[in-house]
Amino acid sequence: MIRLLMVSFVLAFTGGVLQAEEIPNPLYSNWAKFKPGTSVTQRNVVDAPGFKTETELTYELVKVTDTNLTLKYSTKMSFNGQAVTTPPQEIVHTKMVTKHPSPAASQDQDYTSEKDPDETLTIGDKKVTCKVSRSTSKMAGIQSSTKVWMSDDVPGQTLKMESTVDQGPAGKTVSTLETIKIDIK
Repeated sequence: MIRLLMVSFVLAFTGGVLQAEEIPNPLYSNWAKFKPGTSVTQRNVVDAPGFKTETELTYELVKVTDTNLTLKYSTKMSFNGQAVTTPPQEIVHTKMVTKHPSPAASQDQDYTSEKDPDETLTIGDKKVTCKVSRSTSKMAGIQSSTKVWMSDDVPGQTLKMESTVDQGPAGKTVSTLETIKIDIK
């Protein structure tokens, strides 16, 4: 009887862990639609009090299987005029990921999100229709606003993002990410 109670106890407390919800990984779902060799290059500029960085990121699809995909990425960065290039690295993304609960909103957090009308961006010789959204938040005296252009027809989905973080007397940080090259195989 004690053994049965112990087994019941273990199953009761591990059942939730064993049954974590697996959901499709949006990154896998998007990139898996393309053939290996497909690549995207983006430029990210961050202008903050006291420093400015410019980074060029290139992502290339290396391999797709039924359970995961491999992306190779490389970066070229300029930090206050100093150039740094990192060697290419690979990262594996699984088809499914574990769903985690959303964190509870803070009592002093103010957040809004809205969709804007679709817009068409031109990247090289490609015209891409994008879903556009914007959000704003304020928490602990820090205000931020972000506008994002996304399309399921492009590897990685995010084509452009503009973000501003205003920390009052500490200054304002402006970050801009834009896709500068798309090579679909």
